[in-house]
Amino acid sequence: MPRNTVRTNPDSDRGFTLVEILIVVIILGILAGVVFAGYKDAVTESRQSAFATELHHYVSAAEYYIADTGQLMADGSSGQVPVGFERYIDTGDWESPTPLGGVWDTEGTDSGFTAGLGVHFMNGGNPGNAVMSQVDGIIDDGDLATGMFRQATDSDRFYYVLVY
Repeated sequence: MPRNTVRTNPDSDRGFTLVEILIVVIILGILAGVVFAGYKDAVTESRQSAFATELHHYVSAAEYYIADTGQLMADGSSGQVPVGFERYIDTGDWESPTPLGGVWDTEGTDSGFTAGLGVHFMNGGNPGNAVMSQVDGIIDDGDLATGMFRQATDSDRFYYVLVY
C-alpha cells in the first residue's frame, strides 16, 4: 500500500531566490577584496625587506672592498659589476633585478656624494617614492632627502651613501 505523505508547507522544496544568491556573491566579493589587499601589502613589505637585506649585503661588501683596496669603487654602469668588485660579491645576483625591480648600480660624484651604492629603476620600473620611503625607514631615517639612503638627482635612482 502506498504511503501517503501530507505536505504541511507547500514552499518547502523551493531553492534560493536570485536576491539571496546575489547577496552571497556580493559578500564573497567583499571578502576576496579584503584578502587580496592584505596579500598585496604583504608581498610589497616582503620585497622591501628583501631589498633592504640585499642592499645591506652589498654595502658591507663595498665597505670591505674600500678597506681592502684603499680605493673607492668605480662609478659603474647600471646592472654591471664595477671592476674589481666581482671578488667581493656574487656577480649573478648583482646582475639580476633587485627585489623591487630595477638594477644594482654604483655612483660617483654626479649625485652630490663621493661614492654610493643603490638601485637604478630604468624604463619606468620605479615603484614610487612612497615605497622607497618605506625602504628608507627600514634602512635609515625614512626621509629620502636626508641620511645615508637617499634619492639621487634623477628620480629613478636611490643610493646608500658610502662616502660623502
